[in-house]
This record gives sequence, structure tokens and C-alpha cells, in this order.
Amino acid sequence: MIHDGQSSEGLYRAAFMESGGPIPIGYMDDARAQKAYDQVVSQTSCSNATDTLQCLRGVPFATLKKAIATTPGLFDRTSVMVPFIPRVDGVFFKETPWQSVSNGRVINVPFISGNMMDEGTLFSVGMTDITTDAEFKTWVNETWSLPLSGTEMQSLLKLYPSDITQGSPYETSILNALTPQFKRIASFQGDLVFQAPRRFMLNSLSGRQSAWSYLNKEGNGIWPLLGSFHALDLLTIYSSGPMQDYLINFVNSLDPNVGPNPRGLPSWPKYLPTGQSSSAATQLVLPRTDLGSLSFATDNYRADAMALLQQACLKYPVATT
Repeated sequence: MIHDGQSSEGLYRAAFMESGGPIPIGYMDDARAQKAYDQVVSQTSCSNATDTLQCLRGVPFATLKKAIATTPGLFDRTSVMVPFIPRVDGVFFKETPWQSVSNGRVINVPFISGNMMDEGTLFSVGMTDITTDAEFKTWVNETWSLPLSGTEMQSLLKLYPSDITQGSPYETSILNALTPQFKRIASFQGDLVFQAPRRFMLNSLSGRQSAWSYLNKEGNGIWPLLGSFHALDLLTIYSSGPMQDYLINFVNSLDPNVGPNPRGLPSWPKYLPTGQSSSAATQLVLPRTDLGSLSFATDNYRADAMALLQQACLKYPVATT
């Protein structure tokens, strides 16, 4: 939807995005990303090649796989900001995804975009060495490359406090605190990479194209440490249930409400930009278990915290270490 903002080239007519939003990526010439590439080149004996990329294309799969496995992964200190993510290259991506969304250079098709409630927990379990406020602050600075001012950093620390009752998994009080900073890290990562980008995209685009959003709480209070974690919706959306019905209708009619409704599901309101109407920014909320019922809520949780992250990502495109 964002690669040129002009044409889908006949590849799609709508989008259904789970944990979907504009990733806050940086540029091809980031020095630290180059370091990871050079590491792979070195371990595949391609360092002396005139064209290292062409050399890598000829490396046996097993050798290349082994070399890539030595670079930071999803469960390392850099977490989801792994080296080999999409980057602005001036050809396929001419600007950052956030810039494309901000400038309206996005394909105008109907879309649904939602999140699990605890998007960041799965990617935070490997950071048990971060246990103090100072270590959290250092990790933010070094891993996420957000050159925040002193005032901005103090705001971030306040909006993502070490108070375990406010962290992720949310709505679990003092439970699931793997370390004193675990729930704080999970909350910050989940918002920075998943929740804040989705909200930014919806508020930027829903005024000009049809859009719907959801918050999935399934699994919260059931899965220790993880809660309603990233990718859990693969089990719930594509099995028999209300989201499957909405999705089938959306695929067929480009509207989740138009089509068969054997379960008597409520009409899912379109997402409208914050402040546009009394029903703006409405999300469908999926309950923790099948015993609960669908509901609707305003997409305004952690509003100040996500607003800070959105401002930061527009100013400082995130790069990996």
C-alpha cells in the first residue's frame, strides 16, 4: 500500500492487516545495519568479492543460513528491530512508511487493521538483564536509535513507568513481572512497533478511505507472561468464530458488515479520525475468552504515550543496532 502510493498493480483490492501498521524503519545507509551485512559477507567468504551481494547469491543455503543466524534475532537485545528489515532504498521505498502515510501517499483501498492487546510481550522475554530504570533508559537509547531530548526522554520514562501494574500483559495487576522492567519493556515495544503505527495510520487515512479496527484481548489472563500476545490471533481469526465471519464478508463485499450474519454479530462501525465525530476512533474489542461478548470502545488507551512515540518516529526514523 505504501511502496509508491499510486497503484496496486492489480495485486489487491483491499487489505486485512493483523498487527498491521507502518513500521518505523530507517535507511539503507545506516552504519549499524551495514555492520550486520559485513558480518554475513565475512562469514560466507565473500569479503574479497567485487560484488559482495552477487557473491552472497551464490553461497550455499546452509552456509548463508548459518551466517545470518549469527546476527541479532527477534529474541535478542535488539528484539524486533532485526538487521534485515525493509529499508528506504530510494527505489522501492522512496521515503519512510511514516512519511508516506503522513503525506497521503498510500493506495486508497478499504482496509482493516488491528492489534493484540499485548503485542510486545513475546519479544521482551529475552531481556532479563534489564532490571533498573537506568538500564531501561540505556536500552532505549542504544537499541531504538531515538535521539530524544532530555525532556522527551523524561516524558517517555513517565509515560512508560516501571510500575508493574501498568505494564504489559495489561490488566494483570502485579502478575507476570518476569523482571522489574519486563512489563515496562513489553508495553514500550508493543506500542512503538505495533500499536502507535496502527493508530497513526488509521487517524491519517480513515478520513479518505474505508477503514475498520479491532483490539483483540483473547488469551489475556490465560497465557503466563505473554497475555494476549503477538500472533495469537492466527489461531482465533482463522478458526470458526466472529472474526472469521467479518473477514469473509470483507473479502466478498469490502465491508465486514455486508453479507451473511448467522451469529447475529453487531454492526462494526468504520474507524473515523479522532475528533471527527462522537463515535470517532471506534474499535471492535474481542473478549478474553469465548465466554465473553464482543464490544466497542474508543481507541484512546495510552493516548499521551503513543502520541509521544508517533512524534518521535516522524522525527527520528528507527534503525537497528
